Amino acid sequence: MGRPLFRLSVWVALAALSLPIDDAQAQGRLSPNKKKEGESADYALRRAQAFHDLYAGSEEKSEVANAKRTFSARTIGQPAAIGRPLPIYYPSVNRDAKLNALTAGAPAVRFPGSTFRTMTPGAPPQPGIVWRNLGPTNTAGRVSSLAVDPHDPKTIYRGTAGGGLWRSRDGGVTWTPLTDSLGNLSIGAVALAPKSKPEDPQVIYMGTGEGVVAIDGIDGIGFLRSPDGGETWDLPVSVSATKFFAINVHPAKSMEVLVATSGGIQKSTDGGKTWATKLANVYGTDLARLPGAPQTVLATVWDVATANQTGRGFIYRSTDGGDSWTKVAGAGLGIFDAEAGRMALAVSISKPGVAYVLAASAQGDSKDCRQDPVDQTGVYRSEDGGQTWSFRSNPITGSCDADGHDSILGGQGWYATAITVSPTDPNVLVAGGLDVWRSADGGGSWTKQSRWHEEKTSPTYSHADIHAFAWAGNRLLIGDDGGVGTSSDVARSFSRLDKGITTKQYYSLGISPTDRDLLIGGAQDNGTDIRIGASAEFLEVIGGDGFAVAVNAKDPKVLYGSVYNSRIFRSTDGGKKFSEISPKYSRGERRPFITPLTMDPNNSSVLYTGSHLLWKTADGGTTWSKTSETDLADAFGGNGYLTKVAVASLNSQFLLASASNGTVKLSKDGGASWTLQTGLPGSYTTHVEFDPKSLDVFYATYTASSPGGLVYKTIDGGKSFTRVDRGLPRVPVHVLRVDPKDQRILYVGTDVGLYRSTDGGAQWDRYVKDLPAVSIWDIAILSDRSAMRLASHGRGFFEIKLP
Repeated sequence: MGRPLFRLSVWVALAALSLPIDDAQAQGRLSPNKKKEGESADYALRRAQAFHDLYAGSEEKSEVANAKRTFSARTIGQPAAIGRPLPIYYPSVNRDAKLNALTAGAPAVRFPGSTFRTMTPGAPPQPGIVWRNLGPTNTAGRVSSLAVDPHDPKTIYRGTAGGGLWRSRDGGVTWTPLTDSLGNLSIGAVALAPKSKPEDPQVIYMGTGEGVVAIDGIDGIGFLRSPDGGETWDLPVSVSATKFFAINVHPAKSMEVLVATSGGIQKSTDGGKTWATKLANVYGTDLARLPGAPQTVLATVWDVATANQTGRGFIYRSTDGGDSWTKVAGAGLGIFDAEAGRMALAVSISKPGVAYVLAASAQGDSKDCRQDPVDQTGVYRSEDGGQTWSFRSNPITGSCDADGHDSILGGQGWYATAITVSPTDPNVLVAGGLDVWRSADGGGSWTKQSRWHEEKTSPTYSHADIHAFAWAGNRLLIGDDGGVGTSSDVARSFSRLDKGITTKQYYSLGISPTDRDLLIGGAQDNGTDIRIGASAEFLEVIGGDGFAVAVNAKDPKVLYGSVYNSRIFRSTDGGKKFSEISPKYSRGERRPFITPLTMDPNNSSVLYTGSHLLWKTADGGTTWSKTSETDLADAFGGNGYLTKVAVASLNSQFLLASASNGTVKLSKDGGASWTLQTGLPGSYTTHVEFDPKSLDVFYATYTASSPGGLVYKTIDGGKSFTRVDRGLPRVPVHVLRVDPKDQRILYVGTDVGLYRSTDGGAQWDRYVKDLPAVSIWDIAILSDRSAMRLASHGRGFFEIKLP
């Protein structure tokens, strides 16, 4: 199947975030030199949990703990402490406050869409004035939604997880960003309003906030409208929902819109200015109108919006355009599996009345297989417009053994579920989750058509994790974790449409003082990438989710990358070959999903990583040892894991370690002993940083769910801390760097862009405002201070010349 190297029990994987990892399972070796490696379903679920730790406040964490217990109580044979926690709404984030922060100082309600035309690789750098995008332009990041102009199938709109909305007018050969000037670049759904004449301006409806529950999906600022094809945008006055799964526009009434959101099914009759909730206390996951009968609408909903969530999915039907709804099918009703979960919808254009549903499992594992879960309960069909349904099939092959299962959704129907019907044949279906599958008999039988683990040049390769389908005439478009794929033969073969677009989601970057062109970074579900020369193209060198990276300061051919579970890889030939060099962790260690890795700024042979314990190598990774047996995540209830490690440039014996539960500790003897830092919030600490010119000055940063501030500073070696976040929007801060020339100048990367302080943190302002409001996860300043580079989670890498 191509996945065994990544297999880990979902239940054990979840437990690993708060319980020790079973080393016998978790230490299976992945093959880093095969670019085909990708992310399996179990790790996608671990990623969701890791980001829950990152973003959830104490109230939500209590709800998740209750959800775990409730879910486990009805999960046969699973330990009560490690059931699958289901997605929840995060009330600790004030949605309208976030909207106000992002639009503060706006001269008008209408914003220009794409004023930043310089945001493309190759733009000439101008010191302190213009950001230059460094790519990659040959690969892309996650796509959540697709839309095609019905009058011109070459005009395609791509909504991305963190890089905004893009448009192509030549069938996907070239792309233009439409939303770089907006305050949020997380797109959940996009739809086009009908036009009276093809030459009329195109009205675009867009829901910000990606419709996923993986939590690295950034919450949005509501529903936006463009009256002119994306040139300008009307901003909302309030946030109707923070996650959008689908938008459906009445074919004859361009102002009548239905949306499926984290706030339920909502309706607007004035183009999105005002909304009425028609189905509440659920997540709406899909919408479909019956062709020729636009007042008849089908909706799928997911019971994950309340503390008593079940994870079950249901189908509702409306005959009055969405004003009232009747539950017609779903979990435990009629022929539907009692544990049917999240659902995706599709209706036939060529035969009105025919509709299909692809259903995941509320349990997350319909086969009770810890080794290789199957999050799928089947495909269902209606021939009377959704009034009645019949079971068609549940395509699952293999067994719960060394070979594992093969199914449409794999173990992650909760994350990636999509289905569509051929526009010319009501019996030809295409479905996607982990791979693309095809049926020619109305869902009765299925054939797997794509293989995510194949080489990218193979005609059967399509990137894993499929979120959206759209038809451009008879050509199928596929939105997935790697961008957009396409098929001209109804899913028999595939190619990519990811050239010239920069939407990769990076967690980290590494640079070299001796090779200015070198750039390496770890990306979401797209491995670890290395820049090819001075170009905007990158080469993927390690698969799966790429996290922290490092570059030997004296020898740029020595590179380091990482994947989940604090697994470390090294190359000594400039990235041609990587070998795993991970420490030999003990079975009981709590290893993080987002791997920390820090190189000593004074000695490139010394690196740190860890679990709840700190591991050190003094020989570039050949051997590792623990600095001590001190639990670095034992405060605030314990059971945390390392998030970041900092080494002081003035004295390498000074170390800082931060943890997921808010623990921050300081060592002055290279990690042999540690002192807990008090006076800081007890919540996920995203970053710690030493001042390069004073051992007494250091910083800690936090997410928006912190009960206190976002940035804290000490000037007395940790005896006391001061909150220094005035001017920052109430969104997560992921990283902080101190200017090497002037320690009064600080930079922080947030979920909505880069901010700078010129007075040691007393006041913050957005830095060089032509940078899109994209999530920034890492910052690197070249040693000669000639330039600063950013790793963004949605728009690749950026560079600016420092004044």
